[in-house]
Amino acid sequence: MLKRFLVLCLLSTPLAAFAQATRPDVSVDIAPDTCTIGDDIFYTLTVSHAVDVSIAYPVENDSLFAPFEIRRIEKLSSERKGNVVFEKIQITLAVFDTGAQTIPFARLRYLEDAASAKEGAVDIEGKTIYVRSVLPADAKDVADIKPVQEPPVPLWIYLAIAGVILMIALSAFLIYRYLKARKPAPIKERRMPVKSAFDEATERLQALQSYPLESEEESKKFYSELSDITREFIEQHYRIAAMEQITPEIVNAILISERRAVETDRIKKILDKADLVKFAKFYPSKLEAKESLSLAFGAIEVARPKPMEAVNPSALPFHKGERIEG
Repeated sequence: MLKRFLVLCLLSTPLAAFAQATRPDVSVDIAPDTCTIGDDIFYTLTVSHAVDVSIAYPVENDSLFAPFEIRRIEKLSSERKGNVVFEKIQITLAVFDTGAQTIPFARLRYLEDAASAKEGAVDIEGKTIYVRSVLPADAKDVADIKPVQEPPVPLWIYLAIAGVILMIALSAFLIYRYLKARKPAPIKERRMPVKSAFDEATERLQALQSYPLESEEESKKFYSELSDITREFIEQHYRIAAMEQITPEIVNAILISERRAVETDRIKKILDKADLVKFAKFYPSKLEAKESLSLAFGAIEVARPKPMEAVNPSALPFHKGERIEG
């Protein structure tokens, strides 16, 4: 019994160490913790990760830190030591509200390696800073209103203004009476039918059929659009927040709610390939891109509207005096 216990300990220790090694180590430093409204706030990420791990850092138009705005993103340093990469990323933020402001919780996503496309995430805790106004503490935001000046005004000006107001009011009343007398019957507004999830996804996928795939940048844009179409279809049809979840979370949610193995497998293949292009700089061939597009068409078939059944005339109610044709 003791030998078995020792063997299990020896086997589990390398596995735990390997799992810990693949997970990036992230620390954050925020300075200053007290600033004036509109000042630069430096949000510095210090990250160490394995060579085969790809990390998706925030971009300048990201709303990850709202209500804080991202002014710029700089990579301060990047150094490789053996199989470990050490990086330092500085994100310059700004906020335009005063008082205690909290930089929100953030999630940093990463891809362990291109072969397995295994995705993970590291959570970064939020932090509260204090933002001061540019005015002194005892100053007022708005200056006091000056006393009303009363220069002498001739009487005829008041009479002229009163006459103009009276004429405008009379004209408005006459126009109102005239328009009310000839007001046409209201036109009922026709509401345009809302497209179904299937129709909208089909239109967007058909547009991708003619998309050029002559360069790596075009391939990246193609798979980004294909991923967005698939995730938005999942949100509309399966009612799953796919735009905010990673691929394994989406697949598990569909299997739990719908138990559709075929559609789920197609969706997984599409999103896995899109993740490889986004995180691992993997660029599939034109044939692979067409196969991914074909999988997307197959995945949305579950939402295709069923054709209406033809009505049998003999099944309709017959009233006396009516003649049945046919």
